Amino acid sequence: MLAVAIDEGYYAVPREATLTDVAETLSVSKSTCSDILHRCESSIVTWFATEEFTQP
Repeated sequence: MLAVAIDEGYYAVPREATLTDVAETLSVSKSTCSDILHRCESSIVTWFATEEFTQP
């Protein structure tokens, strides 16, 4: 799902796709898409912050 959001331009500035666009491409509800992307984003940010602060 994250790869589709990136490919469609959901994270582009300015945004090229809406959450609805990504959800429709994947045939899921907008709320499901939002929940999954939020979890992906949270995992990435947590990983990055942990790596950044644990590296010498």
